[in-house]
Amino acid sequence: MDELEFRVTQAVTRCIDTARKAFNKEFPIPEILFNQRGKAAGCARLQTWQLRFNPVLLRENTQLFLKKLSPMKSPTSSHMPVTAG
Repeated sequence: MDELEFRVTQAVTRCIDTARKAFNKEFPIPEILFNQRGKAAGCARLQTWQLRFNPVLLRENTQLFLKKLSPMKSPTSSHMPVTAG
């Protein structure tokens, strides 16, 4: 795993931790793959609990990529409403 892949993995872990706190529920860390191809930056496969990221687009647009993975600072941020359920 190179440095950029490591940074994406850390960002995903932070997002999962945010979801855990926001919903007071345990979520496993998904399998993180860097084998997405084409124009898509990434995709989620819910049936297999995988996140696939495009390594070419990651390297071409690193800052935007990481910013999109970290859209909020905390679960109480005004960017995303959190509802209990």
